[in-house]
Amino acid sequence: MLDSMITAQYIHGHMTAYTLVIVHDVKLNIQYSPKILEYRPHAHLLEFPPDDIEVGVIVRGKIRTVHPSSGGSGQTETVFTCGIMFGNMWYGINRVDRDCVYMWADSEPHVRDCVHCYTADWVGVCRRYQCYSSSYNIRDKVAERINVVRATPKQTFEIDLEDEAQNDGMDSQRSSVVETPRASVVEVSPRSSRSSSGDVTPRNSTASAGCETPRGSWASSVFDLRNSRADPLLPGLLDKVPVEYVDRFNESRRQQDRQEALFSLYPLQEEEEIVERRLPADIPAEHSGHRILVKCSALKLELEVEPHFGIMALYDAKEKKKISENFYFDLNPEPIKKMLAAHVPHQDFSTLSRSCIFNITYPSPDIFLVVKLEKILQQGDISESAEPYMKDDKRDKVRANAQYYCERLGQYCMPFAWTAIYLTNIVKGVASLERDSDSDAGSIASSSLERKSVPNFDSFKQGKSGSTASLPRRGSLERLRSSGSEKRRSWSPEEASANLECFRPVTLTVSSFFKQESEKLSDEDLYKFLVDLKRPTSGLKKLKCIPGTLKLDISPCPEEVKYCLTPELARLDPYPDDKGRPTKEILEFPSKEVFVPHYVYRNLLYVYPKNLNFASRAGSARNIAVKVQFIAGEGDHNALPVIFGKSSCPDYRNHAYAAVTYHNKYPDFYEEVKVRMPAVLDIQHHLLFTFFHISCQKKVEQTPIETPIGYTAGRVTLYDSFYDADGRGMERTGSMRTTYENIYSTVKPHYRKLVHEEIALQWVVSSGSVRETALTNAWFCFELMPSIASSQSAGSALSTLSAQRDSGNFAELTLDYKQQHYLVGLVLSDLSSALDGMNSSVHNRAINLVRNLLTCHDSDPRYSEPECKNRVAALYLPLLSIVMDSLCQLHDASLSAKGLQAPPADGADHLPGSQTHPINQNVAMAIAGSWSYQRSSDDSLDPFQQQFRLHRPRAEIDNDAHIEGNLSTEVSLLILDMLEFIVQQTEKSDTLQGSSLLGGVLRVLQHMLACSQSELVLQNIFASQRSLVFKFPELLFDEETEQCADLCLRLLTHCSSSLSSIRSQASASLYLLMRQNFEIGNNFARVKMQVTMSLSSLVGTNQKFNEEYLRRSLKTILLYAEEDTDLQETTFPEQVKDLVFNLHMILSDTVKMKEFQEDPEMLIDLMYRIAKGYQASPDLRLTWLQNMAGKHSERNNHAEAALCLVHSAALVAEYLHMIEDRTYLPIGCVTFQKISPNVLEESAVSDDVVSPDEEGICTGKYFSESGLVGLLEQAASSFSIASMYEAVNDVYRILIPIHEANKDYKKLASLHGKLNEAFTKIVHQQGKRMFSCFYRVGFYGNKFGDLDGEEFIYKEQPFVKLPEITHRLESFYIERYGQASIHTIKDSNNVDRTKLNPDIAYIQITYVEPYFDLHEFRDRTTDFEKNYNIRRFVYATPFTPDGRAHGQLGEQYKRKTILTTTQSLPYVRTRIQVQERKQIVLTPIEVAIEDIQKKTVELGDALMQDPPDPKILQMVIQGCIGTTVNQGPMEVALVFLADIADGSKPATKHHNKLRLCFKEFIRRCGDALRRNKSLIGPEQREYQKELERNYKSLCDKLWPMLANTARNTIKIKDQYNNDNSYSKVTVA
Repeated sequence: MLDSMITAQYIHGHMTAYTLVIVHDVKLNIQYSPKILEYRPHAHLLEFPPDDIEVGVIVRGKIRTVHPSSGGSGQTETVFTCGIMFGNMWYGINRVDRDCVYMWADSEPHVRDCVHCYTADWVGVCRRYQCYSSSYNIRDKVAERINVVRATPKQTFEIDLEDEAQNDGMDSQRSSVVETPRASVVEVSPRSSRSSSGDVTPRNSTASAGCETPRGSWASSVFDLRNSRADPLLPGLLDKVPVEYVDRFNESRRQQDRQEALFSLYPLQEEEEIVERRLPADIPAEHSGHRILVKCSALKLELEVEPHFGIMALYDAKEKKKISENFYFDLNPEPIKKMLAAHVPHQDFSTLSRSCIFNITYPSPDIFLVVKLEKILQQGDISESAEPYMKDDKRDKVRANAQYYCERLGQYCMPFAWTAIYLTNIVKGVASLERDSDSDAGSIASSSLERKSVPNFDSFKQGKSGSTASLPRRGSLERLRSSGSEKRRSWSPEEASANLECFRPVTLTVSSFFKQESEKLSDEDLYKFLVDLKRPTSGLKKLKCIPGTLKLDISPCPEEVKYCLTPELARLDPYPDDKGRPTKEILEFPSKEVFVPHYVYRNLLYVYPKNLNFASRAGSARNIAVKVQFIAGEGDHNALPVIFGKSSCPDYRNHAYAAVTYHNKYPDFYEEVKVRMPAVLDIQHHLLFTFFHISCQKKVEQTPIETPIGYTAGRVTLYDSFYDADGRGMERTGSMRTTYENIYSTVKPHYRKLVHEEIALQWVVSSGSVRETALTNAWFCFELMPSIASSQSAGSALSTLSAQRDSGNFAELTLDYKQQHYLVGLVLSDLSSALDGMNSSVHNRAINLVRNLLTCHDSDPRYSEPECKNRVAALYLPLLSIVMDSLCQLHDASLSAKGLQAPPADGADHLPGSQTHPINQNVAMAIAGSWSYQRSSDDSLDPFQQQFRLHRPRAEIDNDAHIEGNLSTEVSLLILDMLEFIVQQTEKSDTLQGSSLLGGVLRVLQHMLACSQSELVLQNIFASQRSLVFKFPELLFDEETEQCADLCLRLLTHCSSSLSSIRSQASASLYLLMRQNFEIGNNFARVKMQVTMSLSSLVGTNQKFNEEYLRRSLKTILLYAEEDTDLQETTFPEQVKDLVFNLHMILSDTVKMKEFQEDPEMLIDLMYRIAKGYQASPDLRLTWLQNMAGKHSERNNHAEAALCLVHSAALVAEYLHMIEDRTYLPIGCVTFQKISPNVLEESAVSDDVVSPDEEGICTGKYFSESGLVGLLEQAASSFSIASMYEAVNDVYRILIPIHEANKDYKKLASLHGKLNEAFTKIVHQQGKRMFSCFYRVGFYGNKFGDLDGEEFIYKEQPFVKLPEITHRLESFYIERYGQASIHTIKDSNNVDRTKLNPDIAYIQITYVEPYFDLHEFRDRTTDFEKNYNIRRFVYATPFTPDGRAHGQLGEQYKRKTILTTTQSLPYVRTRIQVQERKQIVLTPIEVAIEDIQKKTVELGDALMQDPPDPKILQMVIQGCIGTTVNQGPMEVALVFLADIADGSKPATKHHNKLRLCFKEFIRRCGDALRRNKSLIGPEQREYQKELERNYKSLCDKLWPMLANTARNTIKIKDQYNNDNSYSKVTVA
């Protein structure tokens, strides 16, 4: 039998195409297939368990009312389902209950049953095996986690030990070492801790003697190393044992104490991450929110002549919703009440209530308690009625009128006044209404409060508003300050919920009321007022106030309240007697829906007339009253008494009137009519609205009080047409505005859908959060739908395993697979389809779904047998192919499954040599159950995470870490198992794919070594690594592989581990690596070079490595060489010693860098010194140059980083030039000379120093054409970031020929595009680029050591001023040597070292500028050329003959100091030593010439600006010829040229040069004035004329001193004519 099913695969918003799947009937397969019967021992798993269903009776809890609610003939409940499903429990109705007797024998059976369900016991249906499903969510998972912690050992991670205080017990070992073969691991205790470390030295401790060993001190290095401690050797490491025995031993170690259920270690999923869940729920109970008890103590107005009635309700101003029904109270004294005796037949006790209980489910800071007052209707509008209450006159007349209208119109009311109480302030302990301090007290309703001392509330929890001691005890409330206001306004719903439970009781006194406005009676107007009350505005001042007093007692409602009534007036237990004044529970109208079952019997109807419009109707329709009736026929006697009374009246009445607004044809209403619905409704039950005109005038001839003007009716909620008194149709407004057709038409028959059909339809058409909620709770919808294929895949795991064995492969998601395993195939198909998309949220949900299923299978005890587990696991074989096909999505959710280009790996976190992306963290955490083992500091967490972490119990955090550590360990061991399986299978096969598979295995092992692993995992990884290298040494020692370099780096990294057992393992692996390399060719040069390079890289980049631990590992390797008896007769032991001692010297040199981590210049100098020491080792020098580039990039020194990369490229070019003859490649370093002349340093690498053919030399990946291209591209990028675009062009000149030779047009297009971008920036940033600043820093004093007496040029970032660099250097050296030992020399004079205190360290800092000779300016025309490749710098020091720095012009000298550095700047360092200094002394006249020339240059620069800048130009002109600075140039001329002009002194060459400078200065001033005149507007003409007068004055004074010469005739011609031209100086 075959069933065809068309399925649409859908997971939370992801839809795929429809596919036709033929589903085999499993029952038939099981019954008739002999293959299935063959596996009969597990046949019970194919059938539905017979003991799954368990049925029991659950006794209903206590009923709150004295007597169960009964509908009688007057009430019934809305239709309620007879059972409800919660979690795995079905709560149904026990039909056997006979205790409750109802009063409607003549009612329909379904009505009786419906009401009966509210008192009957529950029938509980429990499914025993549902706890194993993926949707089960009721287990005590916390207890399960604790059991997992107890059953698993604690794993040790090195990352967890970083911050622990450790003592110096290096030799104490937490594990014993056992005799094992070469690939041994350290034995650990099986149940306590698998740790085997005992080292406690701090990670960043500095070695004592080794740190100070100078490079090249071989004897000292040997002494230090031989006196170091070694880690324990692995016994049996060097024994010769069969490889098979090693593999068996390693496997037995890996299988010790493994986890039976892997998924039990997964962290708990967050609630929103669970794809399918059955929410746990208690047995249905009556809903109750936060209960507040309000008691009305007193209501008194200034004028007590008539009755007033109170109405109280809760409103939410933000939601604009009324959230409770009305509570009516009457506090009138008995004499006043008797005024209405003719209209009140009797008073039922329930209507005399003066206290009520409000229920708040959703607390909000915007809830108000609104109190409205009404009075008896009288002639005159509200303002006229309220006037006597605000004035003292005519009280006798008012009293007489009140008596008259109470007798005549006693059953009609009118609006009078209102007030609102801000509930937040009540709860927090301040007044309900916040006012401005300058408000008029007489115009605003005010209030005060008093805290009551009640024993139950002594331990009042204070809110954020502060201590309650500051609250006033009684009287008017102090005005709130703005700060308090802000705090109140920020009160969150969470705080509101907490405070509503525990606030202290309050006695609130309202001292005035707002007068009701007849035009603003609607709820919309009320909401606007409430917003203004919360944030007072000027609109409140317009409201008039009526004096009066209302006292309310507000408190949290106690658990038990005597004499309490439900909203249906049913008595609540306890209700002792009929003597106590009752308290009413007020029905809540929640602002949002409350999803709880209807637990109590309630069938109420609330009717709210909104507004009415009789403006277009002629006649007297002004004082309009609305009468509401619930009728069961056509006569007046058919009006049912089911309308609840208000206050001081019968419980029920057959009518209700809305408040009347005087003389208003379109009144608004706020009336609430509460109706108790009858149990049985038929077509005669109607709501009747009758509209009357109420006559209020006093006339001799008494007119009828009520004049009918219209009516409308409708069956329950369907209203008929609206007719006036004469039967004419009328238009309705507000809620009655729509014109209705006759609704008593016959309803057309329609097709009746089944429940599940309608649910499915609504599910399909839903969207947004509704769809998400439906999908999350899909189990409920599915269980309502008929099961059409419930058993088709029930035995999928067992029914088709034999088919798998016959067909051989069900590992693909084929059509055959989906037919055999429909449900699993559907899930995996959805997963595959989801991963094809680009929505990470969909990815996570699909992955979580599969994870949930696997977790349930793993924890299901029915599948605990290995055979069952294997068969269940076989169901999910297609998951492997799905993951392989979707690797792109695991890397990046935004990529599709096609066309992924993986960038090259960068850093230790990637697989070495692989071209893969880092795994996307979101997807990875979804796969791992939102978990990854990594240690993060609190600083890296966002505030919410930190808050969450702070509030988690410490034990919970420790348990999670314990389980996560075991999960990480088990996953890694599973990977190791698979890798070993691949190796074993590869050994058995002779295919060519074996080497590539083994290479992949080694890469995975190296990647695992790069990750944070537990101690147990690392021990097993090292064992597997040694075994693999021993079997296949060619994986590491072939010429073409880079695996050796990567493995050496990983091993050296673990040689500095803080765990002794890990160091022992890493040292053993490293020694065997050297040994195997030597056994292949009697030389291990490759390993020697790679280890040396790895050590240099490790200490240069990893700041967390510990040199003391690394030194111990080196000593351990030395011990292995000394004890290796098989190779004692060879040169191997000696070569190992040489290598180890060389490594130790490198370690001693580089470890000094830790002392200078806070001194970036010294740190770079040390790295430079180490790199220079590797001049004969290209690989190591290249490594250190790259380390320096990384450090420069971290400090944003991108120019220096670029030059480090250029030096690296030049080094590679030298190597390529020696071994390859390719014309398009650069000819060594010479090609790079234009970028920087310093690059010639790399030419030291030549054939006489190093041979590129020697094994192990220049073997890195950068010593190739592609490596050269990569270095140059990185250099160009760094130059571009540094805004040195001209250097980018020089780099690309070297790159372009290489790409042209390779015909790589794509790269050429990219390069030319970047060149275009660089040249464009040069043009756009002309004159705007900021270049580096330079400072000379001199160090003087013995404390500086080698730096004593040295001078450096520091290259700093643009805008770094002298005080900034001074503060930085002072702070660093003060922290190092102390405040008293550092002194900064403030001037730039020559330092006399004989006068310095030898105990003080002196620093002299001077600003310097680049210096060029005149011929250099011809080649350096741009700003870039004047700031690039510079070696000479200059600074000036003014002085006078008497020792003062400044004096008169005639005695002002200047000393120019020219400094020459060892290299050009920028360089690979940010500071360069000064190698030569030269000083030039300028005489006073030479100083004057230089000053005039400087001003002339400033004028020229201002004139050359394009576009011109008028502001800059005017500033320069003002500085040259302004009235305030005229004495500058004039004083120079008078001092140096006056004596020459009158002939008292002969002119020298300096005098003539000064005259020429003045001539050029005047000419430039004239040009500047002409340019300025063309740029200014009319508003600056006066300013221009002032400048012209100053200029003419300057020329008049200067020309006599410039014209009287012996050999030159200088003619100054005044050409001041009408066109205002300027003086022109010519030389004849």
